[in-house]
Amino acid sequence: MRSYDTAIMKTRHGSVPFRVPFYTAKEDHSLQNRRGPFSATEILREVFNEDFRAALDFFVRLYPDDVSLLIPCGATKKLRIVGMSEPVVMDVFDSGPVSMTVELYTTAGVRADKGDGCADAVVGFSISYVIDYIEKRCSAPIICAVPSKHVFGKRNITPYLLPVMYEEDYPDAAYRLLKAYYPEALNEPIAIDGLELAHRMKLIVRTVRLPKGSDARGLIFFSDSRVKILDDNDNETEISVLPLTILLNTNLCPTGEIRNSTLVHECVHAYLDYRFFMLQSLSGKPYNSCMGRSLSPIKYVRTNSPIEWMELHAEKLPAYILMEESNTRNYIEDLYDRCHWDTSPGNVMSIVERLAEKFGVSRSMAKYRMIELGFPEAEGVYCFVDGRRIPDHGCSDQWEKGVTYCISRMDAAMLLNRSCEFNAALRSGCYTYAEGHYCLDNSKFVIGTGRDKKLTQYAKEHIDECCISFYTCGRHAKTGYHAGVAARKTEVKDKYQTRHVFNSEPDTKERVLQNTLFMEDAIRWEKLKSQLPDTFLKAILFILDKKSISQDELAMRLGISRPAMIKWCTGKVTLPHVVALCIALDLRPDIGEELVRIAGLAFKNTAEDGLLHALLFEAVDLSIVRANEIMSQNGINNKS
Repeated sequence: MRSYDTAIMKTRHGSVPFRVPFYTAKEDHSLQNRRGPFSATEILREVFNEDFRAALDFFVRLYPDDVSLLIPCGATKKLRIVGMSEPVVMDVFDSGPVSMTVELYTTAGVRADKGDGCADAVVGFSISYVIDYIEKRCSAPIICAVPSKHVFGKRNITPYLLPVMYEEDYPDAAYRLLKAYYPEALNEPIAIDGLELAHRMKLIVRTVRLPKGSDARGLIFFSDSRVKILDDNDNETEISVLPLTILLNTNLCPTGEIRNSTLVHECVHAYLDYRFFMLQSLSGKPYNSCMGRSLSPIKYVRTNSPIEWMELHAEKLPAYILMEESNTRNYIEDLYDRCHWDTSPGNVMSIVERLAEKFGVSRSMAKYRMIELGFPEAEGVYCFVDGRRIPDHGCSDQWEKGVTYCISRMDAAMLLNRSCEFNAALRSGCYTYAEGHYCLDNSKFVIGTGRDKKLTQYAKEHIDECCISFYTCGRHAKTGYHAGVAARKTEVKDKYQTRHVFNSEPDTKERVLQNTLFMEDAIRWEKLKSQLPDTFLKAILFILDKKSISQDELAMRLGISRPAMIKWCTGKVTLPHVVALCIALDLRPDIGEELVRIAGLAFKNTAEDGLLHALLFEAVDLSIVRANEIMSQNGINNKS
């Protein structure tokens, strides 16, 4: 049935009212016999009987002048559609409290009939529909011809009217939600009340107890539903739930922080996913009328279905809302300023606790929000391995982003099959497992025996010197380990840096600082090179003194005893020995070549020497274990 009504449409000049015909949804359609979810084009085509090609053909015949401007062959009054691509969703926005405007984009072949023949051209078309999801009506299309290469920008919506969010989109999404419903949280660091946020979003909140066996902490409903709950006598009963109602399961929300984050989780579903559920309701078969937060976060091998996208967004976005990026970073920096940027494990844990208290979140969320905002040292505090908290720990220098030094035995067993370097490190016999770490088996770092082994206080504060590091992906509940790297080679007292960062913008203070640091290091290295003694042992001892590395530490990095290390330097020095020392000492390639000269050696034109020369130039990024592995793989017997 057709009726006329006013629709609000988005244009370059803002929102403009249009008087357009509306068509009522068909009572019987093919989607009733199919499983959802259904895309916007499926709903338009099957429920509202839309014929996109017929609509375009009508437009080009009615407004040929608009289309002729985009045809290379010039203006003509005789145009017709000869083919078109499947329309894709480009944008969607709310037209009012009960309707939304969906913008599609398609390209079509347009044939221009001229007196001297025909000419074909490809023209782009923007097609917009206003959909009333309460009365189940859809407007006639509003069409605009655009260049076929017209770019609408990065597509941020799926065919199901769900947002597509990448890592960089979460701060913006949190900002928009807070600006609309909780603007005071943008001005200063405050704790957000999830119940207040729900009320401002006009959501109903009910506290219930769901039956045993349910792992849902909260549920939000987008259609009228019936739900089983437990009454005061622990008997199951059924209640009616209105649309846009949040059920908070008190059985699985024991703390205020969990209750609050669960409410925000459900508010995120309402904010991001409302259009999806309204679109599905037009089919007459609401698809998953509710969404919720589970006790155990879901691990996805692949994230591609609409429901998976929704849950992924709702798992990640609450942290960005509860701890807004700008205010949280400023507050962290303020806390660090007060303690003169003390990044010791105890002080970092203190900052995590103060963050949790300030923003009303769990310590776990505060920790991982710190890491996300560029403070990776928080990775070493409030860690749990096999369900037990392990001692807080920290690096002697800067903590590398994306790196952790703790791992469970089960995860380590799985990683052994995927990381050759980790496998080789454990087979070397240099490491032992203590308090969730694979640590160098030395009394300086480990005390005790058997399963009672513990890290020394020095090891906890210099975890990068003695423990294997792991690169991780995902957050705490879904962490995956994809590499293991032997203990790092540079101590905090080592002023001779072999790695530099050149990522700052032009004409900034950071760029000047990076350039200055590089020049200072270059001068420092050149001075060391010019002062090297003429005998090999003295040269090595000179480097150890300049880099503040003990002979015991060098021996551990090499994986040999101290007497064996001294024998290397005083006996018949070989090229593999020199390369191994360069790797362990983290030396620049030119310093390594100078040590080769001092040792009275030279690289010959052989496969073995060629490989050793190449290893020398990669010394700053190699470990002894990896270098030996490369040598063995190439059939070279190397005892270094």
